[in-house]
Amino acid sequence: TAAIGEALHAIVPAYCIHAHSANLSFFTLLKDFVGRIVTKERQCEKTRHSLLDHFLQALRQLPTKQDSSDAAASLIACVMALESYNIQLPRTDDDNDDSTMTNSNSALKKNEASESIRLLANAPTPMRIAVSLSLLQYAEKLMSSICSQSANSVELHSGSKLKVNISEVALLALVGPNSDEERKQLTSYSEYTGDQKRSILYLTVSLLQTVRDATSTPSAKKLVRKSQGNDVDLCLRLWQELMQTHVNALRAHSKLIANDVLEDFEKRFWVAATTATSACLENLQNILPVPHFLASVSSTLSEDSVDDYIRKKTIRLLSERVAEVNSDSPEALLFLEAVPELVSQVCVARPKITDETSLVSYRRAIVMQQGALIAIESFARSLYPPTDDSKLAKKASDAFIPALTSVTRLLGEGASSWIDSNSDDNNNSSYDVRDVECQLFSSAALCIYRLVTVLKARCIPHLPSIVTPLLAALKSINIFIGSTTDQADTTGKFLQLSILRTLSAVAETLPQFLLPYLPLIFSKNALASIVLRRGTAEGENSVRAATDEVSEVLATRTPIRQLVPALSQALGRNLSQNEEGSSWEEATSILAIMKIAVESSQRSELTPVIGKIFNGLVTSYAYELKKADNREEL
Repeated sequence: TAAIGEALHAIVPAYCIHAHSANLSFFTLLKDFVGRIVTKERQCEKTRHSLLDHFLQALRQLPTKQDSSDAAASLIACVMALESYNIQLPRTDDDNDDSTMTNSNSALKKNEASESIRLLANAPTPMRIAVSLSLLQYAEKLMSSICSQSANSVELHSGSKLKVNISEVALLALVGPNSDEERKQLTSYSEYTGDQKRSILYLTVSLLQTVRDATSTPSAKKLVRKSQGNDVDLCLRLWQELMQTHVNALRAHSKLIANDVLEDFEKRFWVAATTATSACLENLQNILPVPHFLASVSSTLSEDSVDDYIRKKTIRLLSERVAEVNSDSPEALLFLEAVPELVSQVCVARPKITDETSLVSYRRAIVMQQGALIAIESFARSLYPPTDDSKLAKKASDAFIPALTSVTRLLGEGASSWIDSNSDDNNNSSYDVRDVECQLFSSAALCIYRLVTVLKARCIPHLPSIVTPLLAALKSINIFIGSTTDQADTTGKFLQLSILRTLSAVAETLPQFLLPYLPLIFSKNALASIVLRRGTAEGENSVRAATDEVSEVLATRTPIRQLVPALSQALGRNLSQNEEGSSWEEATSILAIMKIAVESSQRSELTPVIGKIFNGLVTSYAYELKKADNREEL
């Protein structure tokens, strides 16, 4: 094979350079050469490996790196196509198994590595990334043709003389190397035979899994981390193409599953395709240099033409990446610059609901906002420094205070929406969006919980727009849950937990600034509501525990000179109500908070408020005597 290798090194580059002028195609050479090597019977594996390696080495001698990469991608794609065609040939019972569809290391015969994977592993690392991009583009076009009902859907041209068309690759997978006579029989995917469908699906998933394996090697990871110049652009293009391919695969899978039109082997294919793209995307986004990753994210989020699914996936990947960043690292400053992009997603306008289409757009906008809120919460948890007097803390607060402004505005809108939906009869469209609106409100509340925890005193100007809507929503939710007997109160419990957690953060962080809000906190159907203390059904124990936590924080952290007068007034209001049951139960909750406050205070702190404490106790005792008298009269 050494002599053949020398001949290939001389002939192949010359053919590639001059073939076009002679009205010849690179695909013809690949089909004839590879078709004679990649066969079902592999008696001389060593010779086959050597010939393919020599061919690949010859392609590296082309004038430009782009030509070499395009030609290498064409070679590997054709090898994969012929391997896929070979699964149509007669098989033994052991080989007749669709499990190859989901196994990246499976070959046409067991214990044999895929020829294409071995070829790509032998290519130089920079070429491997470029080839991976081309293979990914082939896979994306094949998935598009699989989902399409058009017979011309695979007639997609590459735009490069040395990059074979996807239609030619698909033809090799369908009818093998002797495909000239069968070219006119190329039809849409729905008209393929069962074996031809398996070949196309096997080819597509092999392309995706090869890209995954190529980008997972240590040398590839090292190249991506240290990429510069053109290599950076190549890595970013690969990341963006992966994002698009993954989203398209998820969409197609969901649509086809919903229509119930898939065979079992097709279902396995879509699972394998989405798994491969997800794994590859995760690998690549974790090793992309931070400046390049953030530049790509910023470009994706700022482009109005970018698909909502891609935008949502980008935000999720950003949240995952920032979780690995230390607040004192140089990368933290770069990530802080991405906060305004997330804030812009929180402020996205939601369309008015007029029909089914606008309802879908409305839900998508809410999901986008929720993703941005989760990302902001993750940013605040990871990037805000532990010491509040550092320069980084100043930069972090400058980034997160505008975020807090936007999130509190969204919180107020969510509270108003919930209250309005409970104050009148709801139509069906209101029920359709109620759950996602509640999830958005909960995400906003939990985001504020994190921002209050890290920003501390810098949140004081925002307290009115935080505490007031939280308590207004809590009262409305308590009334709603107290009046319903169906499963609709599950959403209400979820909201209760998020509100209580945020109130606990405010009380823990800024207790001395809660004086204006204490009357509202202890008003009827608010924190003292019996609905929060049931603790008998599923989900209610967690609500009760959260309520007890807020009560204890308020009792132990709020200055007692502020707390006791508010508690005494709340007792008077509750016990003066005509309805006995719930008012008395709420008064009991208030007395429990007063008891914790007294027990956790110093004697010197109690002296100024001892009169208020006795007033509350006397009021409670008088109410109990009145109840006892009423029982005796009965």
